[in-house]
Amino acid sequence: ILTHAWKLKLITDVPRVSAPNVADKKHGVTSDTFASFTVDEYVTFSKSVDGLCNSPKLNRSDVKRRLEGLRFWIYLISNTGIRAQECYGLRWRDVQLQYDIDQDVNYTVIKITASVSKVGKPRTVIARDYDDTYKRAMRWRKYATWSDDDDLLFASRDDREKTTKMYFLFKKHLKRLGLELDSDGRRRTSTSLRHFYAEMRLKDNTSIYALARNMGTSVSMIEQRYASAIHGWNLRNQLTSNLQRDLKK
Repeated sequence: ILTHAWKLKLITDVPRVSAPNVADKKHGVTSDTFASFTVDEYVTFSKSVDGLCNSPKLNRSDVKRRLEGLRFWIYLISNTGIRAQECYGLRWRDVQLQYDIDQDVNYTVIKITASVSKVGKPRTVIARDYDDTYKRAMRWRKYATWSDDDDLLFASRDDREKTTKMYFLFKKHLKRLGLELDSDGRRRTSTSLRHFYAEMRLKDNTSIYALARNMGTSVSMIEQRYASAIHGWNLRNQLTSNLQRDLKK
């Protein structure tokens, strides 16, 4: 209802309203728990979208444009950890390529302004893949209806205003692949991509302080939400350290 009112310009913004903490009767989980992806599930999902984008049978420009937008939206969240709501506020000028003269490498930075940030604080997000996020953004820019520097990355084709259509496409393709729920019966949302990013960075021994800063959250939240994963990986590494050394010989 609120989204419809916003599209009709009856209100200036869609307020964030938290869902009630109600148990999912069918699956026995609560709405304040979030699912992630396993590596295999994420690869299956992303490759499926890639396949649709690259299909020689895809001859409708409007479908091609939506799929290219979805492909970049998925990649952006899962490689930077930014929130879906922050994605919708990003403008083309906020995606930048920076050169590190000491390491002789380019890398992608995303400028999150205070008005876009969920917590109202500006931050600079560093993508995990050097310049690949920037290259993918420029690929999406070729298909996007609106591509001036001040335009939104994900804008409505009709009026240049922000749109949340990517989320509904995301859910549609999860359902198509049977990936709506994780192995514990938790329903996947756009936050699942953010969780996947965090889990993979922690698995690569990224500092929780650096991760919290990049994701625009607190260290305590990282520790609270991913404690079991951190301890599990650390325990595994300690118990297999001799094996790992032997394999490197």
